[in-house]
Amino acid sequence: EETMAVMANFGGKNKLKTKQFSHDIFFDGALLSNTRASLVVELIKYFLYERQQIPLPVDELREKIAQEEEHSNLRVINNDFTDQDVFHLKHKS
Repeated sequence: EETMAVMANFGGKNKLKTKQFSHDIFFDGALLSNTRASLVVELIKYFLYERQQIPLPVDELREKIAQEEEHSNLRVINNDFTDQDVFHLKHKS
């Protein structure tokens, strides 16, 4: 049986509103270090969203950024063509 302790501090810089908690999570069997690391990363992503430090959950934020980058890249490609380039492409034999 393996235990992983999770501690969090809510309230940020305002010490009067700070709430700390600690929770032990028990697992049947051993956890690999990369599994433990993945759990910690997922908890951090959750806390960032829950505390409204990021506007969307991390995975949704990544998707939105990728879509916006793709959209802006398409705009750049479309804006790179001049009217003359478009004319030549349309009338190319």
